[in-house]
Amino acid sequence: MNGSFRFWKIVATIWPSLKKETILKRFVNYVDVFRINLSHWGLPEAQKYVEIIRKIDASKAIMFDTKGPEVRVKNSNIIDISKRKKIDIYFSPDMVESDDIYIDYPFLSEIKKGVILIIDDNKVVLRVDAVKDDRLVAKVLMGSEILPNKSVNFKWYSPKLDFLTEEDKNWILWAIKNHIVFIAVSFVRDANDILQLRKFLSENWWEYIKIISKIETIDALENIDDIIKLSDWIMIARWDLGAVIPLENLTRVQLDIIKKCNMYWKPVIVATQVLPTMVSSPVPTRAEVDEVVYNIKHWVDAFMLSEETAVGKFVGETLERLNNIILSNQDIVDVDYGYNDLYIDKWNEITDYIIWQAYKTSKSLDIKAIICPTETGYTPTRLSTLKPSVPIIAFTKSDETFKYLNILWGVKAYKISDWFDYEKIKTLWKEIVKVVLRGNVNIDDKILIVHSTIAQNIPWMINGMEIYKYKDM
Repeated sequence: MNGSFRFWKIVATIWPSLKKETILKRFVNYVDVFRINLSHWGLPEAQKYVEIIRKIDASKAIMFDTKGPEVRVKNSNIIDISKRKKIDIYFSPDMVESDDIYIDYPFLSEIKKGVILIIDDNKVVLRVDAVKDDRLVAKVLMGSEILPNKSVNFKWYSPKLDFLTEEDKNWILWAIKNHIVFIAVSFVRDANDILQLRKFLSENWWEYIKIISKIETIDALENIDDIIKLSDWIMIARWDLGAVIPLENLTRVQLDIIKKCNMYWKPVIVATQVLPTMVSSPVPTRAEVDEVVYNIKHWVDAFMLSEETAVGKFVGETLERLNNIILSNQDIVDVDYGYNDLYIDKWNEITDYIIWQAYKTSKSLDIKAIICPTETGYTPTRLSTLKPSVPIIAFTKSDETFKYLNILWGVKAYKISDWFDYEKIKTLWKEIVKVVLRGNVNIDDKILIVHSTIAQNIPWMINGMEIYKYKDM
């Protein structure tokens, strides 16, 4: 792989200091996608940060997380249960005592004995020992301070909440208005949740938005194949997922999801706790570096930084370190599955077979770069998930597709105004290849073009490949 071209992509959660444009200018080249976490931002703040990002670099994609069907502690005061053995959890705020808690969930009385409640990402763990008329009686398995409005997850229970809340719908309409490329949807449970979101997008005439399903619940794991098929991307939300399954099983589950995503041609993001030590230290642990390399080796497409950039003291150092870890280790990947291992959609089997052959050709003939003209991003996405060892240079007329392409593994995207004369566009491609490879190209190097009949201006209909020596383009 080209040593100066970073194949793995970096998603960075927006941090408060971003409002200083000088800060963003220093780090923007390390970030492929900026993430807005709606659990911590309001619409006016989000709008402000979108405008700042686009002022600095309009090509950068923006992702936002929906809040999803959340359950939260609704006490207004801090409750310290670090030394308690039991605690009452009330169904109504009118009944709650000052040293117990109220959880705003209408079906709390249906929870059975033995269900585990995980509060504030494992800081507090409670087990339901009894169900009374007005409350749950829970044993404190892990005690700490319970702060107001902290999240509640359940083990061995699935909350009965609407997947798309009214607040989420308002945010999605805001995303449509602002041409946001990615929606990361929280607490996905099954395929019906994805279909519900797609229906909402379709009803609002905005189907180009890419859906990233966050895998963070037991239900999602049980329905993982259907969720992967219907999503555009998958995000392994390791923090929340690690709260609802035994922590010792997390790595195995993560690897299984990554492998399934590759088999279904779907990109996958590993999220949360990538370099957590760097929240408060300028240097990561060796174990954290090893874990990033481990995920590189196992074909993940992107890494997402959460608190490292959202609240960390060393944002620049974190981004630079992750960038350097990737560049130093990206040559260890060698995809070893075959065409028969892939999920083939019968509607696109000819296209997918040609894409697979393009991937094999790039390996067999020592291709230097792959060029993909595209309208929808379908071909670069499929090629990207196969992990060829050379850059994929994509060209599109669509602004939305252009921003989307830049998060794809191994893809460098360019926006063009029109599909002009084929011979002229090859001359443009020749110059771009030289730029992407930073001049590291010789006259006899081979360039692969995967395209449709461009002369007929239908670049979304894949039907073939061409191979040129660089000097003949």
